[in-house]
Amino acid sequence: MFDYSNGVHLRDSTIWFDAFKKKKLSFITNALATDFVKHEKVITTPQTYKLLERRLKNVNVLTCPYNHVFNLGNIEVELLPSGFILGSCQVLLFMENTKILYTCDFNLDVLQTSENIEITECDILIIKSIYGKKQYFFPSTDIALNPIIGFISNCFDQDLIPVLLVEPLGNSQELAKLLISEGYKICVHDTIYRNTNIYKDFGIELYNYSPIKGSEFDSRVLLIPPDKKNESKFLKIDGLEFANICESAIRTKKGSDVKYNFPFSIRPGYDQMIKFVKLVNPKEVYVTGNMNVEFANDLKEKGFKANILQSPEQLSLI
Repeated sequence: MFDYSNGVHLRDSTIWFDAFKKKKLSFITNALATDFVKHEKVITTPQTYKLLERRLKNVNVLTCPYNHVFNLGNIEVELLPSGFILGSCQVLLFMENTKILYTCDFNLDVLQTSENIEITECDILIIKSIYGKKQYFFPSTDIALNPIIGFISNCFDQDLIPVLLVEPLGNSQELAKLLISEGYKICVHDTIYRNTNIYKDFGIELYNYSPIKGSEFDSRVLLIPPDKKNESKFLKIDGLEFANICESAIRTKKGSDVKYNFPFSIRPGYDQMIKFVKLVNPKEVYVTGNMNVEFANDLKEKGFKANILQSPEQLSLI
């Protein structure tokens, strides 16, 4: 029923999900789901469109809110919130008396900066396995915040400026919201600032944040993307103390010049992925992603009919 080649394809149709190369029609389930989005036609949520607007120029975009049923030929479609980043969605298809659910990133916890996930049972589930191994367990964001606050307090005690290295979309907005709720004032890199403003435009309550300007940051926490750490304006500021805010401290590269590393993730770890599959209770599961084999095997051990979706091997020409 499905193929995988730079995205998931529903056979005998023009429908793709999170395709990485140009297609006639692709759903984009969240603004971090793919690197290539210049398809002929895209279906996504209004929030995701706004986050990707600069990259979707000259693309025919159909925006659809959550829980609005529409038709693509003889297929009924509905977008459901996935609980990941602003505008992230699951795609629910009704065809030939079969209920098909596609999801990329999701989160079962209640986050501060995303719509809560909606759970629905289905016949067929297509799920992406990024952290589908048992060692990938992420603490909830409120628990993960505690050591980060400890780091910030220690910096202030030593008259240092705490700088949190965090990806510009997703983790950064959730972390900013949590820190603001704790009473901190924050300054953020332009890329984080732009995305955070979009969150605010869609009703996420964020305040006490400003773009990074000048070199005076008394009692403020800085948030910048990891690849911006060595920009000249930061090299000129004395007293910066950096910490990596990464999805897993295990994944931090050896030899990093950053001393502090704190696990923080709004993506699902292994435990959430297993729980999600049990909740939607599919008759059959298709698994994509870099850990699809491991996760599919674990699902089989738990009694699910699980299949691996991956690109076909290319035979070398002689």
